[in-house]
Amino acid sequence: MTARATSPNFTVLDLFCGCGGFSLGFSRAGFEILGGIEIDPVAHQTHSAHFSSKVAPNIPCDIQEVDADQVTKSLCSNYGRERVDVVIGGPPCQPFTRVGRAKLREVAGNIHAHIEDKRVPLFTHFLRFVADLKPLAFVMQNVPLERGAAVQWRSGTEFRDSSCRESIIQNQLPLS
Repeated sequence: MTARATSPNFTVLDLFCGCGGFSLGFSRAGFEILGGIEIDPVAHQTHSAHFSSKVAPNIPCDIQEVDADQVTKSLCSNYGRERVDVVIGGPPCQPFTRVGRAKLREVAGNIHAHIEDKRVPLFTHFLRFVADLKPLAFVMQNVPLERGAAVQWRSGTEFRDSSCRESIIQNQLPLS
């Protein structure tokens, strides 16, 4: 049985899509890539060259400024679909890795640089999209939080000393 036979017409939105590695894997498995959200213009251009966007916004943008309604409205009007089946993405993980944390501290000359890094809360925007779009499934690639790390979800739930997966399960976050 091929991947296409097991997942016909499943659509995918890639958050923090970069140049499209995650999208490529899902595309090769038979999924249809609707588009990606990426802030880096060069990475977004590369993703767009390989996967034409069927949803808004189809320009490089900051996920913190994108509303999931933009995606669903454009999906409806441009594609005749009402939902995204699968949300995938790899939010930045530099502030959560041992090497990334050390590098951030070294470059900034600040022992708390990894806590103050603007990328720390970005994974919560991935979760926001999942909660708002209510896909059939989602796949988030990231790293476990380092011991002592803590990040707060919009409901006040705190992610501490665990992976996002464990926190989602433990706190029964209303994703989908």
